[in-house]
Amino acid sequence: TKKLLDGTAGISAQVTDTSRLAGIFIGSTFNGQIVQSGTVEASLVTSATRAEVVGQVIYSSVDSRIASGLSASQSGGTVVINGQSITVSGNDTVQTLLNRINALTSVTGVSAQVQNATGGVQIVLRQVNYGANFSVQVNQSANVLFTSTNASSSTGTDAVVMVTVQTAVGATSALFTGGRAAGDSGLKVKDAYGNTLLLTEFGNVSMASGTAVAMVSAQSLVFQIGANSGQTARAALADVRASQLGKTAVAGKSLQDIDVTTLEGAQDAIKIIDEAISQISQLRGNIGAFQKQVLESTMRSLSIARENLSASESAIRDTNVADEIMNYTKLQILQQAGMAMLAQANTAPQMVLSLLR
Repeated sequence: TKKLLDGTAGISAQVTDTSRLAGIFIGSTFNGQIVQSGTVEASLVTSATRAEVVGQVIYSSVDSRIASGLSASQSGGTVVINGQSITVSGNDTVQTLLNRINALTSVTGVSAQVQNATGGVQIVLRQVNYGANFSVQVNQSANVLFTSTNASSSTGTDAVVMVTVQTAVGATSALFTGGRAAGDSGLKVKDAYGNTLLLTEFGNVSMASGTAVAMVSAQSLVFQIGANSGQTARAALADVRASQLGKTAVAGKSLQDIDVTTLEGAQDAIKIIDEAISQISQLRGNIGAFQKQVLESTMRSLSIARENLSASESAIRDTNVADEIMNYTKLQILQQAGMAMLAQANTAPQMVLSLLR
């Protein structure tokens, strides 16, 4: 019994540089070519960034009161970050504001900290996720963060990576882009065929040209689709064990690692399951395309060839029958002519005898 879905009949990829790559998924097709065993190399074209909004108000320290940044007519204010409101009074400190913002990070996706500035510190709001799918939208009702405006926003950028994989035509390269699907991190780079790499933060800033990051092992099922030697077609079935699915959603986790007993674990589980569904859908699409474009097309071609062969054989047989009938007729004519000549030869002596009588 041969197992078809454990990777022994298809493509499996394993990360070799865990400092730069947190996960990888390579299917049977890469840039239109059939994937072969070999090293996966990557080079960073564009680094992903996180959205960031820097406050304009300068505070002496994190222990300073919010009132020190407010105008004389303001006693407090409300800051709205990605739709969530945080209210502070003039007597609250900067650290209090930071704590309240960070308490909502799981909802807003935004963390707050301070950075040194001329004359003190300023508040920095930073998106925890990389990429253009994640932003920081800020509004204020008082001068808690800004002095010249009451609103500010920022959006991250997606990583772009050049990936090289061994295929049936040799080393083949393609651009992978982050954030292709809604909610995808800018560190999760994909190509048009669903092949995926999940970069680490270190890989996002340090990946020189030709950096080996993974290994691909390519096996396949071979189908005999013709009467002659070498008339074969190959199909690859990916490894769909739970330990191999969803590995490019959350660093270091796969479908077998999901844990929904905590809020963070449940959120990770959703991402992993969505990625696993996407990978299975890609595999099903590849199998369907192989069935339709190769097997069914070959069946139609063989059916037509069979009809043509049958017609040719029938024509040959009909031609032979006609030839034999012609030969038979010719022999009949020769036989009848011979018998007629023999009959005439036999009557000659009889005519001579009749004259003598």
